Amino acid sequence: AGALVVLFIGQSIDVTGFIIPVTMGGFIYIANTDLIPELHKETKISQSLIQLLCFIGGIGIMFLVLLMPSHGHANPGEDSDPEHDHEIHMEADDH
Repeated sequence: AGALVVLFIGQSIDVTGFIIPVTMGGFIYIANTDLIPELHKETKISQSLIQLLCFIGGIGIMFLVLLMPSHGHANPGEDSDPEHDHEIHMEADDH
């Protein structure tokens, strides 16, 4: 239901500034109320170390995704090079 509401509202209003923080808050809530208490139940040091490494690895992956460049996903009219676009169309006409 929420996805449908955002789909319809998102056509007239930019909702990403609202949706992303709410979604992040939901994931933080789930982590704090369910996942982290489950991690504290483990008493073996080796298992705790594996859990810690996986946790740090997940944060590292999120950081790497943040640093990834977005190739070819610019919005129309943003950072576009009309001269380069013309070259692409010329190449397409050649085929």
